[in-house]
Amino acid sequence: MAFRIAVVQTVDRQINQLQNNIKQAIEPLFADQAGSWIASLTGCTTVPQAKLYWEQAAQGGPVTISVTTPLFGTSNTSAATITGLPKAFWPAQTQFVQIPITDNGTTVMSTATIDSNGVFALYKSLIGASFTTSGFKGLYPCNFTYVLGI
Repeated sequence: MAFRIAVVQTVDRQINQLQNNIKQAIEPLFADQAGSWIASLTGCTTVPQAKLYWEQAAQGGPVTISVTTPLFGTSNTSAATITGLPKAFWPAQTQFVQIPITDNGTTVMSTATIDSNGVFALYKSLIGASFTTSGFKGLYPCNFTYVLGI
């Protein structure tokens, strides 16, 4: 939801200009922002990619990531990360979120961390277990929200 400041016209030009200056400075801080980026899944025999979407209701506020298509690949290591998050959305501290993943044919609700370098580390369980080094792994469509700073 966008935030709008009402400006009341007066007979004093300086007051009118001051109101307009305040409006121009404050409204962008509360404007809805949204966009996308091409995310890459590492830890696979190839580098699968998908378009992920971000939305932020206010500048500096919580960020919601939307995964609208599955991001899967054939595993060749026990690690899995997602890269490419725009730097403006890198959190100040590691954030933890819950996500649906698949590991070697098993689909579960799991954990991911979003590190201060913008890399998502995926895990195959809520307690942070590593992936199987073969088979199919990746992230299902979902939405999750995290904060940039605490």
